[in-house]
Parts: sequence; C-alpha cells; structure tokens
Amino acid sequence: SNGGGFASQIADPYAIDDKTISNCRRIFPEYARDDGYVHSLDAGYLFCMSGADLGLLRHVWAIADGSDGPPDDKLNGWEFTVAMHIIDCVTKRGMEAP
Repeated sequence: SNGGGFASQIADPYAIDDKTISNCRRIFPEYARDDGYVHSLDAGYLFCMSGADLGLLRHVWAIADGSDGPPDDKLNGWEFTVAMHIIDCVTKRGMEAP
C-alpha cells in the first residue's frame, strides 16, 4: 500500500511530501529487523531523539501502526513514514498531533 488513502483522510497540513518519503525510505532499513519491520524498542530510541514526550510518542505509534492494515505492534515502511512525519509536524512545525 502506498498509504494514499490515509493521507487523504488527514487535513492538508499533514500531507506527506516526496522528500519526507524518500528520507524515511533511506532511514527505515537502519532500524528494521530481519523480519522487515521496525519494532517498538528500536523505534523508541529514534523517536525519543525528537524530544517529544512519551505520551505523544505512544499516540503517534498507535496512529502509525494502524495506518496500513490492523495494528500489529510493529511498523512497515509506510507506517514508519507516517510516524516520522507526525513527530516532525509536532516537534519542528509546532502542529497539534492528529
């Protein structure tokens, strides 16, 4: 899935641009395990570097994990992109979390 359906459900300010997608595709393999997913322990280190508080990060994880199929406590490439994008929107752009 390219996740287009999810992006279209969010107000335009949350649209994910091509630069974000390409950056996340580059970073994803560094954090993904052999099963091809990023797991919460591995993501936690990266996401905490954003300075976002744990409550926000748990909320972001829940949104991202359910953005491409049922939640399964791990992120595929698209779900990882969604998580990184929301964290960026909140920590760097001062937006509210969706």
